[in-house]
Amino acid sequence: RARGDAAAALRLLQAEADGQAARRAEREAQREKRAEAAVRLEGLARRMEELLARQERWFAAGGVANELAWLAALERSERLAEVEQELFRLNATVTAGLSEAEQARLDVWLSELDEAALRAESAGAERAWREAEAERGRQLELLGRARQRLEQLLRDGDRQRLIGEREAAAAALEALIDRYAVLAVSMTMIRRTKRIMEEQRQPAVLREASRLMNRLTEGRYKRILLREDVGAIALEAADGRTVESGFLSRGAAEQLYLAMRFALADEAAAAHALPLLLDDPFVNFDRDRQRAAADVLGELAERRQIVFFTCHDPMRELLLERIPAAKLVELAR
Repeated sequence: RARGDAAAALRLLQAEADGQAARRAEREAQREKRAEAAVRLEGLARRMEELLARQERWFAAGGVANELAWLAALERSERLAEVEQELFRLNATVTAGLSEAEQARLDVWLSELDEAALRAESAGAERAWREAEAERGRQLELLGRARQRLEQLLRDGDRQRLIGEREAAAAALEALIDRYAVLAVSMTMIRRTKRIMEEQRQPAVLREASRLMNRLTEGRYKRILLREDVGAIALEAADGRTVESGFLSRGAAEQLYLAMRFALADEAAAAHALPLLLDDPFVNFDRDRQRAAADVLGELAERRQIVFFTCHDPMRELLLERIPAAKLVELAR
């Protein structure tokens, strides 16, 4: 029981200590709030002093002693500003477009003449203005008629001139058409004669190379041309285009080289069928070019012996397939 009373007493003491801590925290919070309120109050007091000082300056500038007198002075000032603005607008309306001399004369009239005299002057000026406007209308009408007549005369002159120019242009065009027809026929005949001369007088080596090139390219190029004017070799495509050898792809250039080489070899072996030694000349060809080249080799092999060296198994198989009479000889490693 004594231990129970002691535990209860400890709990009471703990509760009292917690309550005191809470009250201290609350007092501290209240103290901080009072400090913040004092700072705000001090700022408001300074602001009030500034506003009172500004009010005193405004009262002194307006020559008044209190707020009611200040409001009355402010209202008079606003009315005065409106009057001055209206006066400025009226002056601008009255003097708009007038020179300095005319403005001076207007000031004299306003200062020396009464309303009746000003009305009489205004009526006279209006009559003079209407008469001037009527005369201006008559002059404009005369000017319009003269301008219309001038334009009509110019149109008639331009029409005759343009008709003459059209007839001259038509005659020149007919002459140019006749000359073009003659030149076109002449150019066609010259080109046809040139082609016939090239085809008929082409050397046998070049004719044979052209035939082999046609087979190697499967008809893409049909003839080899020797451009004597520029000292170069060109190819005539199936669609009639001419392609210089320098613009050929690598594969087409090597096909051209092989065609020339085979044709020269045939020409050199006209008397004696010498064997032809080839060392993998198709290595840079794609599969289609290799097949076409193998077919050409098959044709050449019918006229002479060909020794073809290769280290590529696909090339060996292709030659054995495309040239049935080919013999395989494997060299010792």
